[in-house]
Amino acid sequence: MTSYQKSIHHYSNFKVLEDKGTFGSPFTQRAKTTKKKTEPPTLKKKIYCVTGTAPAPCKDFFELVVHVDEVIFRKWRVKFNKNGKSGVPSEDRMNHERFLDSDVVQGEIERNLGGDALHMAVGHITQDWLPRLPIKALTNITSYLELSDISRLHQVCSVFNKRLQQDEIWNDLLSLHFEIIVDENLRAKNPRKSLKWIYRQELIKMKENEIDWDNI
Repeated sequence: MTSYQKSIHHYSNFKVLEDKGTFGSPFTQRAKTTKKKTEPPTLKKKIYCVTGTAPAPCKDFFELVVHVDEVIFRKWRVKFNKNGKSGVPSEDRMNHERFLDSDVVQGEIERNLGGDALHMAVGHITQDWLPRLPIKALTNITSYLELSDISRLHQVCSVFNKRLQQDEIWNDLLSLHFEIIVDENLRAKNPRKSLKWIYRQELIKMKENEIDWDNI
């Protein structure tokens, strides 16, 4: 048998075994063992995200992400060790209930990202927006209210009570209603007095000037 005939004989035997399924070529095996396509991981729905650096002189970077089922608070500490490398970024993951109960986490967010960022995050979770409006919007609302109405607003909830104690609101109200700029001289004239107290005294003076004492 010539070499050509031997090659034809081996090829015919190979085809018979392949057709019977007892032997398969690499091409048929590859077709039989097709891999299942892996689906990409589903991304969680992000409903609020804010990033920023801590107040000077600190250079730490923070990120707050609110998902539909959890809150992620990431921290990048700019602190170099002996080898000249900064620390590894860290993150805190928690569900909504734990986040709302954690005064430590909320306090860290307020110190580093600001009160408005914290109120926005809590507002997205609780859908209780009115007490958590940005400070400028809350100042705009209170500018239309009498002092007695603002006093009643204090009693609505603890969030309103806390936010209406902030000097930033009364600073804007003093500037809006009485054109008073809060500076060191004003602070020196009224030591240990809050801007709310100064606003109330200016309001009393204004009311007294509106009374025509000569016709009483």
